[in-house]
Amino acid sequence: MHLNATGLTISMRHLEVFWVFLKLGCTSFGGPIAHLVYFREAFVHQRKWLTEYEYSNLLTLCQTLPGPASSQVGFSIGLMRAGILGACLAFIAFTLPSVILLLVFANYLFMFDAQWGQAVLQGLAILAFVVVSHGVVGMGQSNCSERRYFSIALFSFVSLIMLPYALTQLLVIALGALIAYVYREKANMTQSIDEPEQVIVHVKWLKKAAPILGLTFVLLLFTLPILSSTASDFYRSGALVFGGGHVVLPLLESAFVSIEQISQADFLAGYGATQAVPGPMFSFAAYLGYLLPGSERPLIQAFVATVFIFLPGFLLVMTILPSWQRLSHSSKNKAAFAGANAAVVGLLAAALYDPIFVHAITQPLDIAIAAVAYAGLSRYKVSVLYIVMFCVMSKLFLTIV
Repeated sequence: MHLNATGLTISMRHLEVFWVFLKLGCTSFGGPIAHLVYFREAFVHQRKWLTEYEYSNLLTLCQTLPGPASSQVGFSIGLMRAGILGACLAFIAFTLPSVILLLVFANYLFMFDAQWGQAVLQGLAILAFVVVSHGVVGMGQSNCSERRYFSIALFSFVSLIMLPYALTQLLVIALGALIAYVYREKANMTQSIDEPEQVIVHVKWLKKAAPILGLTFVLLLFTLPILSSTASDFYRSGALVFGGGHVVLPLLESAFVSIEQISQADFLAGYGATQAVPGPMFSFAAYLGYLLPGSERPLIQAFVATVFIFLPGFLLVMTILPSWQRLSHSSKNKAAFAGANAAVVGLLAAALYDPIFVHAITQPLDIAIAAVAYAGLSRYKVSVLYIVMFCVMSKLFLTIV
């Protein structure tokens, strides 16, 4: 199925993309790993915009690039569905709710210091654990049904538990692809690769523009310091971070806290709030941009910070996506991609343990809350909104009693 969406005319497809991502932006609690699970449910299972195989390959690509992986996946899905305008609408809709909430929070920093505020944060952390657990189990069933792929996922998980570094993520994905490629002659590629038709980005200018977009990525890295130090700091942070939103923390801290533009207390409070709201972790940039001193227009500064921290990741994904799709649909490369996808399952399982489980489950009653919520999500098909309410209200009740 070729999707031609080269024009900028607003169509029903564009409105559909905006509405679906806006709902996700309002309900996708739990951080970047949880977002990938929400996307899989929304676009693979419910709407069938992509097959399981295509989504896994897209996820593998975005996990190997610097930048916010979940936002890059969402941007790419919007691009596939409705062209470059669809990609921009997907980004705006998914990011806007968290940006608004964080800007409001910037004016009410004191609220979450209260005991009830900490209970709400803890309830949302349990929600993240439940959602990611459900997603990891589902992706494991799809991508690791054969012994060789399960072994690759297990190797990835153990490696990342022992060596939890961004470089380890890249190495295990590369090794997973290499191991599966070496044994490709023996691989049974019928497992879990359901692709009756292929969704191909068919934006006419994208293939031709890919080298220019890649060059733009590099040029901005070196020219922005001359034009705007604020834009440069956020762009550099977005361009150099591997491993998702949590990894960007030390880069932003060194850029703004170490030179005392933002206090350590305000920085950590905003980071905690970012984990509590739905949407991408990189929305933290809007909060920081709003608090930066020396500007009479903090909203504009927040806008600049948000755009430039996301921009490098989107430039990279548009540069590589057309070639990546051709490679992933080549029969001789399918085994390698299946191995990389299995390694990503191990990567997600490691993230499920640390930081999610470590921070979410702090007492036995948290396990009970998580178990009931997981059963509601996986067995009884309860809406995520009700699961959110259950986790938060349970922690508030335990705090009161």
